[in-house]
Amino acid sequence: MGVDIDTYRGRIGTFKFAYGNDVVTIVCVINLSGGIKVTGSVLFIGLLLLISGIESNPGPRENDADQEQRTILVAGIPEGVDMEHLLLVFKNARKHGGGKISNIRFNEDDRSSLIQFEQSATVQSVLQKRPIVLFGSVVEVDVLTTDAGFRSSVCTSSTVEVNGIQMDYSVKELLEYYFEDEDSSGGNNVVDIKITKDGSALVTFESTAVAQRVVDKGTYTLRQKPLIAVPYTTDDSSCSCNDSSTVSMEITSAGIAQTKDTNVDVMSAISAKRHDVDIEDIRVEIKVSCDQTTVMEQPESDDEIKGDAKVTLNQILEKTALTDKYPGGISVQDIMSIDLEETSQQQNTYEGLPWVLLKRIISVQSKARDLSIATVGKENNEQAEDTESEVNIFDLLQVEDTTPDNNILCPFDIFFITIQCCDPMLKQLLFKKLHLCKIALPFIQFDRLSSEWVVLVWPFRSLVVESKFLSQSLETRTTEIEILELPVKTVTFANFGRPLYSKSKLMNDLLSDDIQDTFYNMNCSLGMSQRCISNGQVEMFSMPLVGSGRGRFEEAVTFFNMRGSVESDFTDDVTECISKLSDTFVLVVDKSSFQTDGEALTKIVSCFTSVIVIIANSLDKSDMIILKQFRGNLPPSLLFKFVSKYKGVTQMNPKEMVAQLQNVLASHFREYIAKSLDDRLSELSNLSNDEKEPECIKGKEKALGIFQSMKKIQKEGQWKRSITPVHYIHSKRLGSYIQMLYRLKDIKETCNVEKKIKQLREEQLEHISEPVKLFIQSVVDDNDSPRLKQYFLRWLSIFLENEKRKQLPRLISQNQLQRQTFADLKNKTTPNDKELESLSNEIIMSQELIEDATLGIEHLFREMGHIYETFIVLHKSPGAFELPSVETLIQAMVFFLNEGHTFEIVDGDNFYLPSNWVRSVLEKMSQNINMKKVFTLSVLGVQSSGKSTLLNSLFGSQFPVKSGRCTRGIHMQVLPISSSNNLPFRYVIVIDSEGLRATEFSSRGHSHDNELSTVIAGLGDITLVNVMGENTTEIRDIVQVVVHAFLKLKLVNKQLDIGKMFYLVHQNVMDISARDNMRTGLHVLMETLDLAAKDAGEIEGTREITTFRQVIDFDINANVWYLPNYWQGNPPMARVNSDYIERIFDHRYKLLGKALACTDKSYKSLNDISLHMQDLWKGVLTEDFVFCFRNSLEIKAYIHMEEALKDILIKFENIIENEHVITSQKLFSECIQQNLVQNAADKLIKQMRDVLTEKMSDAIIEMKEYCEKNDYKDTILQWEDFAINRVKSLSNELDDRIKRETVRLRDRTCVELTIKEKSLQHEAELYERSLQVAKAIKGECLHMEEIENKFEQTWEIISREIINFGDLQDSTESLSDNFEKCLFDIFNTEKLILKSELQKQTVCHKPGGKCEEHFPCTSVFRDMKSLTGSFSSSGIDFDDISFSTEIYGEENEAKLLRVENVADNIFAETDTTVDTCLTDRDEVSYREVRRVLLKAHKEILQTQNQNVGFTFKITGVVKLCLHVSYFAHARFKAYNAEYAKNNGIHAKLDKYKCQVREQFIAYVKDRKAEEAAAKQIIAVLENVLWDKIKERLQVTIKTALKQNLPQLKFHLIVEVLEYMANADDFESFFKYIKNPRKFVKQWMKEKAETYLFGSNMMNFSQLATVIVNEFYDDIKRSVNKSCDLFRTENPSTEKWIDMFTKHFSKCAISKSEFQNITKFLCQIEDIRNFSSILIENLNVSVENVKQKSNNQAKRIVQFTGPDSPLKPLFKQAWGCPEQCAFCGEPCAKGFSHSGTNHYSLQHRISCCSGAREDFTHKAAITSCNYNVQSVQVHHCDLFGFRCNPQNMKPCELKWHNYKDYKDFIPDWDIEPNANMSDCSMFWMWFVATYKCQLAVKYKYDISCIPEAWDDITKADALANLRRIYTT
Repeated sequence: MGVDIDTYRGRIGTFKFAYGNDVVTIVCVINLSGGIKVTGSVLFIGLLLLISGIESNPGPRENDADQEQRTILVAGIPEGVDMEHLLLVFKNARKHGGGKISNIRFNEDDRSSLIQFEQSATVQSVLQKRPIVLFGSVVEVDVLTTDAGFRSSVCTSSTVEVNGIQMDYSVKELLEYYFEDEDSSGGNNVVDIKITKDGSALVTFESTAVAQRVVDKGTYTLRQKPLIAVPYTTDDSSCSCNDSSTVSMEITSAGIAQTKDTNVDVMSAISAKRHDVDIEDIRVEIKVSCDQTTVMEQPESDDEIKGDAKVTLNQILEKTALTDKYPGGISVQDIMSIDLEETSQQQNTYEGLPWVLLKRIISVQSKARDLSIATVGKENNEQAEDTESEVNIFDLLQVEDTTPDNNILCPFDIFFITIQCCDPMLKQLLFKKLHLCKIALPFIQFDRLSSEWVVLVWPFRSLVVESKFLSQSLETRTTEIEILELPVKTVTFANFGRPLYSKSKLMNDLLSDDIQDTFYNMNCSLGMSQRCISNGQVEMFSMPLVGSGRGRFEEAVTFFNMRGSVESDFTDDVTECISKLSDTFVLVVDKSSFQTDGEALTKIVSCFTSVIVIIANSLDKSDMIILKQFRGNLPPSLLFKFVSKYKGVTQMNPKEMVAQLQNVLASHFREYIAKSLDDRLSELSNLSNDEKEPECIKGKEKALGIFQSMKKIQKEGQWKRSITPVHYIHSKRLGSYIQMLYRLKDIKETCNVEKKIKQLREEQLEHISEPVKLFIQSVVDDNDSPRLKQYFLRWLSIFLENEKRKQLPRLISQNQLQRQTFADLKNKTTPNDKELESLSNEIIMSQELIEDATLGIEHLFREMGHIYETFIVLHKSPGAFELPSVETLIQAMVFFLNEGHTFEIVDGDNFYLPSNWVRSVLEKMSQNINMKKVFTLSVLGVQSSGKSTLLNSLFGSQFPVKSGRCTRGIHMQVLPISSSNNLPFRYVIVIDSEGLRATEFSSRGHSHDNELSTVIAGLGDITLVNVMGENTTEIRDIVQVVVHAFLKLKLVNKQLDIGKMFYLVHQNVMDISARDNMRTGLHVLMETLDLAAKDAGEIEGTREITTFRQVIDFDINANVWYLPNYWQGNPPMARVNSDYIERIFDHRYKLLGKALACTDKSYKSLNDISLHMQDLWKGVLTEDFVFCFRNSLEIKAYIHMEEALKDILIKFENIIENEHVITSQKLFSECIQQNLVQNAADKLIKQMRDVLTEKMSDAIIEMKEYCEKNDYKDTILQWEDFAINRVKSLSNELDDRIKRETVRLRDRTCVELTIKEKSLQHEAELYERSLQVAKAIKGECLHMEEIENKFEQTWEIISREIINFGDLQDSTESLSDNFEKCLFDIFNTEKLILKSELQKQTVCHKPGGKCEEHFPCTSVFRDMKSLTGSFSSSGIDFDDISFSTEIYGEENEAKLLRVENVADNIFAETDTTVDTCLTDRDEVSYREVRRVLLKAHKEILQTQNQNVGFTFKITGVVKLCLHVSYFAHARFKAYNAEYAKNNGIHAKLDKYKCQVREQFIAYVKDRKAEEAAAKQIIAVLENVLWDKIKERLQVTIKTALKQNLPQLKFHLIVEVLEYMANADDFESFFKYIKNPRKFVKQWMKEKAETYLFGSNMMNFSQLATVIVNEFYDDIKRSVNKSCDLFRTENPSTEKWIDMFTKHFSKCAISKSEFQNITKFLCQIEDIRNFSSILIENLNVSVENVKQKSNNQAKRIVQFTGPDSPLKPLFKQAWGCPEQCAFCGEPCAKGFSHSGTNHYSLQHRISCCSGAREDFTHKAAITSCNYNVQSVQVHHCDLFGFRCNPQNMKPCELKWHNYKDYKDFIPDWDIEPNANMSDCSMFWMWFVATYKCQLAVKYKYDISCIPEAWDDITKADALANLRRIYTT
């Protein structure tokens, strides 16, 4: 069978080390008395197989078919790069495109290497990454196209011989690492390594297959030396055993360790004869042997001798999926994302564990380092567990399996490798967090890429601690200091060998009495597990001095911990480095080491100047002699001390050991002076540090250059004032002026403030300091890599913070001394008031110096933002100031936001928002994240309540934290969400704010807190209100402010849910049952909230708010958090409470889950947040937030809703109109008799109603889906019913329209049938007589032109003879009768006056006579296009007008002008009515006449009731009506004549003329039947199709215009204003201001004409071509199908026509249309020839029809009358007809919107309409927005006597306050805003641009127009129009 017992032993762990109670002995006694039975042998062998876990032979490895494609040749490898280095390089996919490597060969001579990958795709990935640089040199990388030659000898055993080894003390361990890395060597678990005398190594693996793989690799490189692996063979030897039947196996925790008393010859047992063996013959004895070693003697994991099955670095990287990230590949951005799926399950995979670890560290989870996997490692055994045939030996023996799982990685290894995979910036952040957790930090580590030891200095740079120091006055003061600059005593702990004592646990006990695992040790999670890569690392932990006897030492102490054994895991260079860094060296050693390794021990100890040796064993007298000898070998100057953990034979407890060591250390420390680590590190030369990276050096140089420039210009104690004057000096004044601007009531003061603001901004640009310029240039430097920029910012921040720490202690001490002096002086019996005042001023100045000295990197960013805010506002080019462009800097800021930097929204020093800068950055950021939605979380709380700490713990954000007011203003951070699910938001915006009740703002009362809380509550989707402790007084205090903020937002729109959530966070609540214990307190809290809401409601003037739940939804059970104290323990070892973090994590998932569960809420984009922020800010700047706040997002949402609704309605209408045209044409074309017409009409209405119902339902569903899925659904839902009603309303309109149109089509069809019946008899006679003439001239040689002329002559003669013109003459005289009848009906009581006026024109109408002469069609009326402007022709004079007393004194010219303006308004409305009545569908009848005259009369009477300064007498009214009658009669008469021409019997006969002509020509020219028939069909088709094409074309044109003209009123107004601004046409503005509706309508007409008929009618031609081609293609298909059916037969004429018309799908044509051509069809002989001739003629016809459509384009498209395509478009687009009662600007809403208020896009400046001051005659330069917030008043007539609508004259008051406009115009919403630039910038630009023209037009003084308005550019004015929509 060939079973190798050693293999079994190796598999079950024989070669593993075991200690203490881990040893279990199993004795198997097999009784084989009476002979060895076969059954017993088989059973025993089976037992061995189970123990060994033998597997089936895997067989030979398959060769890859694409080996050549998987191999690359690397040449030009620089010196210093070995095979191990190449492996790390070409396995790195992120940097070099690499992947898993299956084989590698390295040629040391020519410095080349062959590398074979597992995947061929990896080769291409590597090639794309070229050039590849190693140690500064570019290596050549090419695909190997020839045989790679990876061949080797055959192994016959599992052992290989390795030659070429460089021998030293660590070679065995190094070989073990190397040959267990399958990627590097092809090996696997190493069973044994033996070093031979000749310098080679015998490496034994678990199987021959593994050895073969190693040999296949051939040559290796290790330590830059080539190694050769060859098969190893030995002579076989047999093992003799006696016949004893007892087998004893000792099983350790690592497996079966060794075999004792093996007296059974196994091979003999196998070969024995077969005998039966009973199961009772097998006896198993289990012995548990316990070592006397105690638990404390167990070596901790980091001090263990690692087993032979050791996992290498590469294997750990692959297992944790960090290969691409090693080293330094994880950035801050990578870990800032919020993983919604992060659960404890993620810890059960090694791939997810590093990311969970990092995120927990970022959130300051003290236990993060010890995260482990409980179930990983069992995955490989799942298959074995599921297989019934495989039995666990421990189950069989009923023994618990304590064998360690070698697949489980030590948490400490994962921690170390994860830290190494972090980039420098992330390391720096992590070290800060780890220090808060009181976890030791990596200090020295081995870089396996460069094969160098590296000291980590950079991560400690920004780590600041507080420590006690003696000041110059010998007073002890606590000062912040960078940990590297902290003067400390240093002590290093190390192990020599593997002593049975936990060094790390001893250090933890020495640091604190509490259970504090600062250094990872055996008591930590999986602390006894094997550690693979953490040995050879040095950790550091610094303990500052806190005083008060709470520390163990009198000075600050830094501890170094050397992981592993000092003699085997560290080189001499590292030991030397540690010796220079350490004041005292503590070495833990076993006493046996003094004998076995005395020389090495002496060498190490001698490197140090102060050594404490801790002996881990009890000592006897012989040991003391050895120790004395050892001490004698040491230098005499060495400060040396032996310490034993035993007192005699009794082991000391930890406290005794700590006390003893503490005393010894204290005595040793006294011999040294405390030095900072910076000073100590400066003395090192043999080790590199991470700050020597080129990018770090360059970043430091740039930062130092800027810092030195700051030092040059800064004055003593004036850092901010000198370096950042823009925000420190000017922004403070600017903020106050801007607030003043929003609160002023006087326009003159407003203009003065605007002027000062502009001056201040100009001053800001004049005071940009040179360091700030350098800073901005460095921030956007394109030559710098992202990492270099990060280094630059961090270094600059470090320099600034260090400088701050130097200056502040002195300034603070001076300030405290002054305050103490002030207090002492004040406490005197008779204090001196002058001295008190002087000292008080000194204190203020001292405080200002402190504030001035606190310059940080955040102030430079603030300065930058304020500078560029000014650039944006003033439209200045930064290039003129040697600064980068605005766009460049914004892009840089977006980069920093993406990198996790915080962004300041509100300047905390000045409470100033640089709105344009913030908006620009947020808009760019929104674009950068593809407009994704965000969830906003904000926090409120009193100062120093832990708000920033709360947010940092929740999300790992980076807001600064410390005691006092560390956060100023409002800051935000953008955090992405990593989730594969479809979420309503993809980012979380965390907003931090300064604390309420800050002492700095105590002088402002509660106003500052109210403003701050309003902004914060308004921005956050969820607001956390942070309260420290359970103090109900504090709760009441803070809640009252918050409730007030929420109430303000609620009162803005009471009907709309504000969509906010509110959580109350109780911090520092220790009792775990706080919720239960505080039930009574919760009810009290609810009462407090209700009372606060009620009080706030009363303050805001609304008494309907009585409970908090009326303001915001709040669950007192779910919305209250209880958190324990953030800190645990006492300084200096106080750490972050892990329970606090765990609860925070739990609340975070609940909070985000709550946000995700709000399906009815719509989240905002960053653009929306920017817009909403502007609204909130403007609201708090005003004095009345509720009155002045306007939600621009609501306006924006309404605009979006209108757009969607318009699209849905247009789509709905287009479908119905197209369907109606197609269906009506089909149904009515089938009517050949009049009795069928009504049935067709009824059928059409029924079918269309079905379609209408279906499409209406689809439109409603689409609208509902839009409302539910819209980005603003929580806002839009309030208009859902309105939108649905609009769909239904349109459906009703379409239904009525269908009915009317159907009736019209029915009547038209009846008329056509009547005319057709009448014309048939004439057609027959015309045909016969024409044919006679044709026969007479047949045979003559006539040209076509002669034939045409002959036909025309014949047609004219015949038609004149046979047609009775009297019968066919259209009656027109009834039109005059209609006008006269209507006039006498209207003026029934004034008939005499009417007759008198009629007689002035001609003789009065007599009975039975005609009165055509009453309505003379003179050239005046015939040529008149409109009534507007025709007042002078009306015959009205002063005798027809009665003037009021107010204008009686005016000159006659002025009076007449006033009357003319009023008359023009009447005429304008009448013109519209006349245009509406003009249609090409029907003749004008009495109905249209009456409609026009009644409209005119109504308009005249309405004018009589208005206070226009005059009234028309009855004669004037009659004259006006007659004037309208004459004009309308002329228009109607011309129209009816045109209608008769186009639709009468003459038109019908003219169409028939075409057919007769073709017949005439065919007969004369003797055409064939096929050609004649084709010509006849074409003639019929052209006549019939033309009408159908026109109908379809009108619908198509209407649809095209809908798509190319603005359909939303918002866009329509904006486009019109933009058009006028770009045209630079004052008259256009004037017309718009006078009548916006009329101007816009005319503008749309011109726009439509340009679209259709511009560019040679290209668009119209395209539209017509599509319709014509569609019809003719349908006919061609019908021709082909009809002819194909009759290929084999001659059809009858009727049958062919039937089949021909049956196949029409696009157009319906009645068979009766072809009845006159049957005679030609009967003569057809060749149907195929006929088909081709017909197609040819159709091709000619289609071009003719296209040309005809182009020629008649302007007749087809009529822009007047009800059929005008513009009429419904304008009606839909213009929507609401209302205009502002003050300025006349139209309502911006595009629908009639009863129930919601009107609003205007931008209200005009009053002087646009001619308004001026009464006494000064100066132009009125305020807008409606300004007026309604001011104290100004207006006269009653300004808003059309809304105060007295019945009498239409001034009320008793005569003057009204603008702010009271809601009393009279409640359905209008005018935003109160004193800053007109916000809401009327366009009209400000207009006034400034055209002020001279306005002065001429309105005769007012324009000197009052501010000069600042001249600076407004057209681009700014136009951008301001769209500010809401485009944001």
